[in-house]
Amino acid sequence: MVQFLPARHNPGTLRRWVHAITACLPLAVLAPAASAIQFDSFDAASHDRFLNNDADNPNFLLAGFDLSGIAKRGNSGSGAVLISPQHFITADHFKPASVNGSVTFRGTDGTDRSYTVTGYDQLTTFGDGSDLSIGTLAAPIDPFTDFINPLPIAFSPSIDDFIGLEVYTFGNGDLAGRNVIIDTGIAEFGSGDPRPSVVLATAFDTVENSGGDGNGPLTDGLGPDEAGLQGGDSGNAALTVIDGQLAVLGAHFGIASGLPDNSLLLPFSQDDPYFSLSTLMSPYLSQINAITQTDGQTFQTLTVTIPEPTTATLLLLGLTLTTLRRRSLHATS
Repeated sequence: MVQFLPARHNPGTLRRWVHAITACLPLAVLAPAASAIQFDSFDAASHDRFLNNDADNPNFLLAGFDLSGIAKRGNSGSGAVLISPQHFITADHFKPASVNGSVTFRGTDGTDRSYTVTGYDQLTTFGDGSDLSIGTLAAPIDPFTDFINPLPIAFSPSIDDFIGLEVYTFGNGDLAGRNVIIDTGIAEFGSGDPRPSVVLATAFDTVENSGGDGNGPLTDGLGPDEAGLQGGDSGNAALTVIDGQLAVLGAHFGIASGLPDNSLLLPFSQDDPYFSLSTLMSPYLSQINAITQTDGQTFQTLTVTIPEPTTATLLLLGLTLTTLRRRSLHATS
């Protein structure tokens, strides 16, 4: 059973959010080898970071940003996002490389460079091990010679401030799409190793889970770019844009699936991977600071601003959230 504690609820009460959660494990476990991150309407021209010849895709949906701090992933291993010259974030349950293995970044000069990983530090939630890990490289990356730059961390003193933000979701195979954060809270894996983590949640609006109209490409979500996680996507980046600059929100945590048919929460089909969860870095900044300072490194933060609802789409989103919150009050504890 997954327990999810939205920030708006009493911290002393854990509520059941969905029936089960499945970690985004390697593709061989949870998803066909040909699939990973799922899209409303996949288009390699905009959703694939690299072209077939491995060159940078000039039409990639994030092509205008500096992506050098996002490790190349290919079709195996976990994701890694550089947050200091010597440190990166990933999912603790699915790391990109073993100790003494390597991660590869592409510099802004177009050159791929690999760096040795010397260790990992698992961050904690209320003293328990979370699913967020900080990886350490053997030596700091020099941005002036390697042309690789860390990404700033999106920060807010309240995790509720992240609700409503657009999130860019990276997945296995160096693909990326978009979604909107609908909730934040604490989630646990439904296993003997729960790894309680502060997470953000997005919903993938498929026809099967009542999010679409069934007439061709979906029109009531974010359109063709809308994306949800699948097996193999763990550890990859959840990003947002703050004041025109790309910032990292966190690393992918898991998929909420298997909603019981008699659930009072949402009328989604059983086993639809409709909720995607990513661990938020913001609540762990003091721990991150302690780790990076040990190696004489620092990281940058960008403060999240609360988005203003200005379109009919956002008004519709607000209506959906209201329905979700009202129904959640009827969930059994």
